[in-house]
Amino acid sequence: MRGAVALFTAQPLTWAASLLTAILVPRYLGDQALGQYIVAVTIANLAGLVASLGVPNYLRRHIATQPTRAAVDSAAAFVVLVTLALLIASALAAALPFLGFPAGEISLVLVALIGMVVTTAQTLALSVLVGQERHGRYAWLNAAVAVAGAVAGIGVLLVGGGVQAYLATGVAASAAVAVLAWRAAGLKICRPALDLGLWQRLARSGFPFLGWMLALQIYGEIDKLLLAMLANEAVVGWYAAAYRIISIPVFIPTLITTPLLPALSRHAADRALFQQTVRRSLFAVLVLTVPTSAMSIGLAPAVPDLLHWPSAFQNSVPLMMILALHLPIVAVDMVLGTALTALHRERYWFGIGAVASVVNPALNLLLIPYFEHSLNNGAIGAAIVTVATELLMLGGALMLVPRGLVDRSLVGLSGRVVVAGVCLAVVTAQLLPLSLLLAVAGGGLAFVGVAAALHVLRPVDFRIIHHAALQALARR
Repeated sequence: MRGAVALFTAQPLTWAASLLTAILVPRYLGDQALGQYIVAVTIANLAGLVASLGVPNYLRRHIATQPTRAAVDSAAAFVVLVTLALLIASALAAALPFLGFPAGEISLVLVALIGMVVTTAQTLALSVLVGQERHGRYAWLNAAVAVAGAVAGIGVLLVGGGVQAYLATGVAASAAVAVLAWRAAGLKICRPALDLGLWQRLARSGFPFLGWMLALQIYGEIDKLLLAMLANEAVVGWYAAAYRIISIPVFIPTLITTPLLPALSRHAADRALFQQTVRRSLFAVLVLTVPTSAMSIGLAPAVPDLLHWPSAFQNSVPLMMILALHLPIVAVDMVLGTALTALHRERYWFGIGAVASVVNPALNLLLIPYFEHSLNNGAIGAAIVTVATELLMLGGALMLVPRGLVDRSLVGLSGRVVVAGVCLAVVTAQLLPLSLLLAVAGGGLAFVGVAAALHVLRPVDFRIIHHAALQALARR
């Protein structure tokens, strides 16, 4: 709770930046340029994931259990990862002309690759802060990236800059925050960090995390590349715009799982406390994400006009409604994945991710052309596959977690939360033609009323949350 409250302090800034970006970027870039931007960033993200070797994720757990090793191990990781990122960026830059990229898009990918190198150093420093459980500084530095990138990027668009200038301003903002993050973490390059044996140990330890993150990135990002190849960049733009709206509430499970990993790692041997903490975390993410997802479904038809997007982005409406379904599943997967990592079962979790990274592209290759030909919107197929892939991940996670962690009472409670969410979506959709505010208010009241009637929300729950939040704020 203390970690979640610390992270929450910076969330209003992040929300404002995300909302500003979601409103204005599709409006000023248009679907074609937005699609080009997403393709370039996706390529850089995949390259950056390989360059990370999974080490930042490993350090989050490692530093929480062995804090005295933070300075040396993080410095060694910086040397290895930044060097590798520079090599990968250089190799891709040289290969781009031979991969069939249009000349006008190569420069955009080059800017994204520079950003990949910067992000590698930034992510490493932020991971050290999480491992040290300095969640307040982590939150504010994350908010700084979002706000600086959004304000500078939109400023460039307002004065007539194009997609390349927009991306470059984001890279510059990330570079500035990377420097601040390294200073905040107090990290310096030292002689022990140049030990070849230490580099090898870090690479071996990060490999299971790399496998998992690579699988996650493949099934999370490959759909955009396949859309660009099987449909067109405008369709990628519709998909990206829908994702920008649906992804805003992802901060909810992030607030919970970021401080959860170091806490669970320290207490993995106390099975009763471990299970209780995971169950409460699952309940929290469901109660918060199910109504958010349901509200997104009910309000989706009003979003393009409300944000004054170009008319082509009406094609994003069915995508938002489908993608909203996967938010609660993602939240549950994040909590269960965090529990598996704390129990050192990340290798098995990687196996589930590997299966998903094969199933996802295969289904996309079938459904994207089908919906492109039948409805002129191949992104509908990609959205359906996204939901199906998260369900596959959920099934794998439930197979891997210790027996008894997810019991009948938790399953029954989850079902009641979903019923309340369905009522919210139905009421919101029915009231939306009358008034947006009436739809939001009516849907919210429907959820609270049904949740209370089904004993999802009890007075004791509010008292516990209120007491814990007051304690956390008092300590801060």
